[in-house]
Amino acid sequence: MGTRLLRHRGRLLILAFLALLTALSFLPPAAYAGHATDAPARLRAVHAVPDFGAVDIYVNGGKVLSDVTFFTVSPYLEVPAGYYKVQVIPAGENLAHPSLFVINRTYKLKAGRDYTVVARGSVASKNVGSRLLQDDNRAPAPANARVRVAHFSPDAPAVDIFINGERAIESLSFRRVTDYLEVPAGSYEVGIAPAGGDPIFTTSLSVEAGKVYTAWANGLLGGSGAQAFTVTPSVDASFDVARIRAVHAVPAIAGSPVDVYVNGAKVVTFDFFDVTDYIPVFAGDYDVRVVLAGGDPASEAVIQASVTVEGGKDYSIIARGTLDDLGATVLEDDNSAPAAGNARVRAAHFSPDAPAVDIFINGARTIENLSFTEATGYLEVPAGSYEVGIAPAGGDPIFTTSLSVEAGKVYTAWANGLLGGSGAQAFTVTPSVDATFE
Repeated sequence: MGTRLLRHRGRLLILAFLALLTALSFLPPAAYAGHATDAPARLRAVHAVPDFGAVDIYVNGGKVLSDVTFFTVSPYLEVPAGYYKVQVIPAGENLAHPSLFVINRTYKLKAGRDYTVVARGSVASKNVGSRLLQDDNRAPAPANARVRVAHFSPDAPAVDIFINGERAIESLSFRRVTDYLEVPAGSYEVGIAPAGGDPIFTTSLSVEAGKVYTAWANGLLGGSGAQAFTVTPSVDASFDVARIRAVHAVPAIAGSPVDVYVNGAKVVTFDFFDVTDYIPVFAGDYDVRVVLAGGDPASEAVIQASVTVEGGKDYSIIARGTLDDLGATVLEDDNSAPAAGNARVRAAHFSPDAPAVDIFINGARTIENLSFTEATGYLEVPAGSYEVGIAPAGGDPIFTTSLSVEAGKVYTAWANGLLGGSGAQAFTVTPSVDATFE
């Protein structure tokens, strides 16, 4: 396809592979959906002729889109597999004037596949036509995005593409499209250069986890206004992503690490009282099992839970209880940003032999009757240090500690361990930083 991905692509793929190791093996089955023979095809259109006005688009003689302007990427239209005549004409005209057609082509669309038909070229060069692209909108790993680049600027030469200052793609010519590149979600500086030269155009491209993009080079190098050269990203597919983390709150096995398996894949090994980082996953149902390190999750799980997660949400999965009463609790975490100068804090009670408790902050009874396995709502407080007291419900504090919170952070204060414990099993309050905002 006229492109060569350099060693810099390899660096990005290594980062993506790290996410695959922890996440890809336990994706919900729907993420792997293939091309079922009875599935519809999907077709969309792109108006990439910079010196042509708005157009109407017809499929098999019926108008499906009106007044499509440059540079517009239409939504996908679902159709049964088969042959389709696609006709593009100036907006407001009709099919009785074939001399006006921008596109007048018949395409074969296969079941379960996605396609983009691109009106491309320029009127000035008397070279207006179409290109049918086959789109691969499979899900990336949950922490990643998938991106390809399409060159549809009719007066631009073959180009090299720089990512974060590194030449990543070489000699991409007009009407050509790269393969998909899977990259970690984030912001990237994209530079466009004449093949072999230095960038003459740069832009920032932000990609989100669980999404598939095409970055369209379009417009005219010599154009201005709406016709000026630019790079326009389109979101071609979006998969809902949630985040989960694990918390080891079983004091009876303090000092004995545990393995956590999600849908049969080991995702972390950790000890009491550890709080793991969040792991991105697709929305769906998950089988979560906790086993002593090295154990067989199929036969030796000490905790097993079915967990349903929704896209866009964060969850903590807490292994908790005593050896006689082990279980898992799922908390939904709200990691939204606090106001400037503030922190957001909640308390969670996971000390299995402690009764319901009241929580004092700087000597004032602030939270009442918090029971084992419960968490409070979030309290927004100014950054600073606070004295936290834990008391049996209705009583006076029997445990005090100092808790310091920083502006722009979200915390959970975990009551854990055993009231009757000692050493690593002793009752304490352990804060975790759940989110940080600059």
